[in-house]
Amino acid sequence: RKPRVSLKGVAYQLLLLAAIAVAVLLTGYFLRGAVLFLALLAVTAASVYFINRMRSPFDISPLFFATVAVTYFYGVKYAVLFVFLASIIPSLMAGSVIDLVSFSSLSFMLLIAYFGIAVAGFGEKAGVLMSVAYGLAALGIIQLTTSDFGKAISTMAVLSVLNALYFLVLPGLVSQLGNALVA
Repeated sequence: RKPRVSLKGVAYQLLLLAAIAVAVLLTGYFLRGAVLFLALLAVTAASVYFINRMRSPFDISPLFFATVAVTYFYGVKYAVLFVFLASIIPSLMAGSVIDLVSFSSLSFMLLIAYFGIAVAGFGEKAGVLMSVAYGLAALGIIQLTTSDFGKAISTMAVLSVLNALYFLVLPGLVSQLGNALVA
């Protein structure tokens, strides 16, 4: 049975998102270096929340791309904080459970972002390679934990292609913002 979405609940969620947006803008005004982090956080957390709320079988959020960008501009400590704030908290708020697959996936995401940035930097080619590596990691994680090869292959394909598209479209803009605001 599908849970009903009440207007009161939707209004609360929209008010919460508006409050977060105002907080981001005020913080950006006072802390210029944090603007990129907060903008990526707001967009990613909102998309993760709604994807989990709608029970999408695939993660189509920009979480991997944003984690790589945060790792590049702020470092791995901030990337860990980012993943916690942009993925774990919104997922729990949407009613999802953080299980072994989620924890393993997020751990591999951070490892791939860290080593990918260290070896290849931030850009289209490096991002596409990291996207494929992340898709292959997801394939292994799902195959080992569920033995559902069809789900593993489809998840790998969706993650690899979608994240590669994020890296083909967004790194120029994010690099310009990051270089202007963070560096």
